[in-house]
Amino acid sequence: MTSSAEPTWAVEHGMVVRRFGPTDAPPIIWIHGLGEWSVSFDAIARHPLFAAFSHALPDMPGYGRSPWPPPVGALH
Repeated sequence: MTSSAEPTWAVEHGMVVRRFGPTDAPPIIWIHGLGEWSVSFDAIARHPLFAAFSHALPDMPGYGRSPWPPPVGALH
């Protein structure tokens, strides 16, 4: 089992996504609500009961490290 204790950061689909945990394990995707960001889940995602899962923690557009989406008029 390959594991990543330190999170990796990447831009995916216009959002910054942090990933950590065993790369070949079942994934858990942690989605935050308004006014929050991915770091809000750190305490629970790092709990020992979740150690057997890989974790994806996106910052939704406009929150955390993700950029704001383009204005509605800019969408085609």
